[in-house]
Parts: sequence; structure tokens; C-alpha cells
Amino acid sequence: MKLNLFNMLIMGGLSVLPICSPSADQFNFHHEGVLGTSLDLSIESDSIITAGNAEAYALKEIERLSEIFSSYSRSSELSQWLQTQNQPIVVSKELSTVFEMMGRWQVASHGAFSPATDELAVLWKTGAKTGKAPDDNTIRNATKKASERHWKWDPEQASLTRLSDARLTLNSIAKGFIIDLTGERLLQEFPASQSCICLLY
Repeated sequence: MKLNLFNMLIMGGLSVLPICSPSADQFNFHHEGVLGTSLDLSIESDSIITAGNAEAYALKEIERLSEIFSSYSRSSELSQWLQTQNQPIVVSKELSTVFEMMGRWQVASHGAFSPATDELAVLWKTGAKTGKAPDDNTIRNATKKASERHWKWDPEQASLTRLSDARLTLNSIAKGFIIDLTGERLLQEFPASQSCICLLY
């Protein structure tokens, strides 16, 4: 069965990949606590067994990718890398790809988009607890720190070097990347499935 229509929706964004016209049964799955939110997965297939296998594959792939990008798990690849300083570390293709995407968005936004915005967010979180807003000097210092160059990528060695000690998070791009990549791999692993829709909200 040839695929020609694939729709994936994530957090208000829409990615469309090539998959087929509907002619099979649709099986819907719902899960809580996936990437910190809810996941709806709809798979059109001639077999409930195939749909169930695709569901299990999707959840396993999301879990695998989460263990790369999680900023909460100390054992994640990102967390391990964040503990280094000025040391080239060979990283996975997935992690380097998201850092490359981060870099492109930083350039395109003239620095308005940054993985180091937590340097500023923490000031206001602290202010909310103490009832005192951060002063101008503190905000300037945090803004300067967030604007620094935070990493260096060496494509020949496939290594990533951490250049700053700023708080970094990849969540703004990593979640979408995880869902997109999971969708692509579902198509590769289950070519007989007519369509798969992942909705994160």
C-alpha cells in the first residue's frame, strides 16, 4: 500500500509530509504525560495489530529522543553535555541538529530567540517569590549573559563545545523536532499504514 499523505500537528504548528488517501480503519490512542503534556495519536491501518505496533513504536521513539533532550533528567545527553566546559564532546546527530536549528533561529531573529532566556526568566521567578522586581543592573547582566556565544560546533569531529555557563534549554525547538522525527520514522517502519497524526496540546 503506497503512502501519499501524512499530517502532523504540534502545539499549533503544522508539518505536512508525503502519505495516502484514507481507505482503512482509523485507530485513536491517547496518552498523558508525554513530553510533559498530552499526546493524541491516530493511525489509519488495515490491522489493529499494526496500529498497536505503530503506537508502541511511536511512544518508544519519543521516550528515546526525550532522553537526549531532557533538561530534567541528569542522565540525558543534554544534561551531561551541560556539565562540561570548553571541552569538545562528540554528540548524537539529533542533538547537533537541534543546536544547529537553534543557531539559525538566533541569527534570523537577530538574537531575540535564545536558548539562554532562562537567565532572564529566573530573575522574574525569584521576584515573584520575594515580591521584589530585579533592578536594571541585574537585568542588564542577565541579558548580556544570555547574549553570549554558548557553544561551538565542529562538523569534522562531530563535536560540540560548551563555551558559557548560562542556563540553556532546547525545549522551544526540541519538542517539535521529537514529534517530526518520530513521524518520519513511523513512515519508514510502517509503510503499510495509511496515515498517522500526532497532536500535542
